[in-house]
Amino acid sequence: GGFIVDKYHIDPGPGALLRALEKNIDPKKLKGVFVSHRHIDHCNDASLMVDAMTNSLNRKKGVFIGSKNCSDLLYPEEKNFLEGYYLLEKNDKVSLGDMNVEAVETRHMEETGIGFKFYTEWGIISYTSDTEYFSGLKAHEGARILILNVTRPRKYRIPFHLSTEDAVELIATVKPELAVIIHLGMRMHPIAEKEKKFIEEETDTKTIIGDLGTVITMEKDINISKI
Repeated sequence: GGFIVDKYHIDPGPGALLRALEKNIDPKKLKGVFVSHRHIDHCNDASLMVDAMTNSLNRKKGVFIGSKNCSDLLYPEEKNFLEGYYLLEKNDKVSLGDMNVEAVETRHMEETGIGFKFYTEWGIISYTSDTEYFSGLKAHEGARILILNVTRPRKYRIPFHLSTEDAVELIATVKPELAVIIHLGMRMHPIAEKEKKFIEEETDTKTIIGDLGTVITMEKDINISKI
């Protein structure tokens, strides 16, 4: 279902709309929809979220930001009801008024995929999206919160995805105040807490599993709660 940064829904995969409604999050109040790459687990509900944000195409509102391969995710009618529509490549930047966004390079089987770096009033939130570890991920430096798609546990690394060992290396490089691991694969789920503790011990960085209902507030301090 993805996650939300300041009323922008990031990577709304299957069930994103339903999960939002279950948690009493009103999609009509969204300010935008982001898609990091055109794989169904990241974009399935993108059109639904745009429809909800624009009140079933009855008002012009919000933005869509995606990778270059996302050009056909929305119908022309949906694009016409957006205030902004952007397809980004690595290093591209967009100003949204209340927040600036930078596209970050990834290494994934979907070659146009990107991560996102959100420049907010209280600092940077960075999202790796799906990627294998490579030196270009150093671009996430400066983030107070680093959100990582960690698909695999130790010793089970696969191409184009991060393992917990990769997460340790990236967190040690970026040095965020908080690391959030999401998009856990089937091998990760049974041992997620154990792998989270491994990351914390190796990096001395507070690390959480970003499961359904997790709320993170970033101001002077970073606070975590549940809904």
